[in-house]
Amino acid sequence: MASGLGALARVVAGWLADRVRTRWLLVVAAQMSLGGLSYALLGTGVEALIAIGAVVGYCTGWAWAGLSTYAITRMHHGMAAQATSITQGGMGMGAALGPLAFGAVVSAGSYAVAWTATAALAVVGGLVIVLGRHLLLRDRPALVAAHRRRAAARA
Repeated sequence: MASGLGALARVVAGWLADRVRTRWLLVVAAQMSLGGLSYALLGTGVEALIAIGAVVGYCTGWAWAGLSTYAITRMHHGMAAQATSITQGGMGMGAALGPLAFGAVVSAGSYAVAWTATAALAVVGGLVIVLGRHLLLRDRPALVAAHRRRAAARA
């Protein structure tokens, strides 16, 4: 059930992104942070809380990746390939190393410790997105000007 609702959440987020203009990176940060909080529920050992954590985690914490790429692309018109190559590299590294790190923490400690660490990292990730968005918006005029100069030099 949780994975089905998670898939539906991704489709709904994409549908909304096509129709609603908002600060999508802040939505991504909220999804990541709320998902992080739901991961903490997975480590409690209480069945009802695990069920809630699974549903909320799938619908928020694992639904942000596509929306993140969309938001980065929208923020970097004309520079989408460069911008998403950076973010996709980070996501790919996290997707490859995250399960290995989770397994190592479980082996050294417990599932509760691993889920708590995952929760903390996801919340910190949400905060980093908010900070990164702020820095991007602050530096955006210089980025656009540099991109235009490079494009003009190639023409």
